[in-house]
Amino acid sequence: MVWLPTWCRKDKTLACFIVILLAFSSAYILAVCKLCCVDEGRVYSFLIDDVMIGMRYAYNLAHGYGLVWNPGERIQGYTNLGWTLFSALVHWLNLPINLNSLVIQLVNGILHLLLITYWFRILRGSYGGLVALACAAIMAFNVSIFIFSLQGYETTIICLLASLAFSWCIVGPKNELGITRINFCAPLLTALCALIRADSSVLFGSSVLVTIVGALLVKATKRQWAIVLASVLSGMAAICLMLIWQKYYYGDFLPNTFYLKCNPSVTTVLEGLKYFSNFALRDWQIGYLAGTIGFLVKGLMDTKTRSNYWPLFFTLTPSWLYIIGVGGDCFGLGRFFTPLLPMMIVCSVLFFRDTFGRQISFTFSDGRINWQSRRVQDERLEFAGDAFALLLAYSVLSFPFVMVRALNTTKLLNMDTITTVRTLRAMNLKPGTLIGVFRAGSVPYYLPEFRFHDFLGKCDTHISHLQAHEGQLVGHNKFDYQYSLGKLKPEVVISSHPLDSKFRSRLRQDPSNRNYLETLYYDDDFIRYYLNNFVLVPVTNKAADIMWVYRRSSSSDHNEIGQPRSN
Repeated sequence: MVWLPTWCRKDKTLACFIVILLAFSSAYILAVCKLCCVDEGRVYSFLIDDVMIGMRYAYNLAHGYGLVWNPGERIQGYTNLGWTLFSALVHWLNLPINLNSLVIQLVNGILHLLLITYWFRILRGSYGGLVALACAAIMAFNVSIFIFSLQGYETTIICLLASLAFSWCIVGPKNELGITRINFCAPLLTALCALIRADSSVLFGSSVLVTIVGALLVKATKRQWAIVLASVLSGMAAICLMLIWQKYYYGDFLPNTFYLKCNPSVTTVLEGLKYFSNFALRDWQIGYLAGTIGFLVKGLMDTKTRSNYWPLFFTLTPSWLYIIGVGGDCFGLGRFFTPLLPMMIVCSVLFFRDTFGRQISFTFSDGRINWQSRRVQDERLEFAGDAFALLLAYSVLSFPFVMVRALNTTKLLNMDTITTVRTLRAMNLKPGTLIGVFRAGSVPYYLPEFRFHDFLGKCDTHISHLQAHEGQLVGHNKFDYQYSLGKLKPEVVISSHPLDSKFRSRLRQDPSNRNYLETLYYDDDFIRYYLNNFVLVPVTNKAADIMWVYRRSSSSDHNEIGQPRSN
């Protein structure tokens, strides 16, 4: 039992929901503060490094250089056009460069609140207060949705738009045949998702399919068919215009990152299956994945209700197949799954409620919440219900553990970024000096006066079109140091991790199995011109000594491999 204050006794469900929103807001603000760093009296805010690549594009656009990473080089090193343009709007506010990321984080926090509120509102009307509160609490503290909001990804707004487009597949009023009424504007909403992030075109294709099929099932009127047609054509036109603009501006219909990451092969499919299993097990989301599959299987096996479940099936399945086909990405927490997570959470809660017969209700008296539950009679079903409840609990309780680990790791990287930026400024490099990086986001963003080269090819067409190295991480499996160091000759090289004794002890002798950093370490040009010209980056916390800086030497003399000398 939980005590409630007097002011909220009239609508206790709403009061509990407000408590969830306050708890989420407090946790989110604390996390934002945790990621900020203070250097020389200035507060620096940070997004995840991948998002900071788009922030550099936004900075250059807002300062008149165009939507480019380096002024004068038209290469599309981002996949989230709409979100990058929104970031440019933030830069037009003329805030100090160290605070722009903070605005993005706060906007994502507001979008997350809107997502929670939307689902609470529609679920409360259809399934009652308990289901609405359970889903609201899980969405508020789902580790994937929360962290990607905090890191500045576009996933939060795509979650919201996808929920608006597809929520009718789960809840909504029924017609006289018992079939859920259709959101005929779903294709337009998912087209907006595709404008924000290109690979959300999969959602657009799903929405066109389920909307047309749904319209046929409910025998839509002429007016409804007109809305469907207008929505589909408007969405297609918007996506086509985006592609035409990309071809005109960058010389290619597709982003450079498409060529970098999409290498269809048996290995890629296996990586996609691994990504799927990691999302379920390593990322603590097995409860939602199992619940969604159970919800679909149970509904599709019932001939009386089957028609209500086909739209959801054709919404989720294409996205899952796409994830497997492209191999996901190299980061944890299932970013590719996140736009679908709100729907998966709702499916899981409904599956648990409907299948296992655990009727939990709560009543209010004298400001107290009284919980009651009734067990099922079938012991096997009861056991299955308990097992599934544990899976859901496993997913929910992951939040504090994953958050603490993620925040601590990211904080160290942010601290290292600040000290690296300060060190590079102290090197008296000329404006326009070329610097080679692996982490192509935060350091380049905070040093807009320099040109940068991404060794892993996100912003380089030569590298992105190379053959991928087998067995390497997606997005980290294309590199060419003869081109990067031998031809481009950057003045400074910044490693993604320290090339210390621990790194050297794990070096693989077989060249075919070396990753991008090991290959750099053995590269002749790196050994000859960089390795022994190590630039000391002063850090107050040894754990934050992550990126190592090397300056190109005019001399080819070098000592024993792995023995850098400090300046």
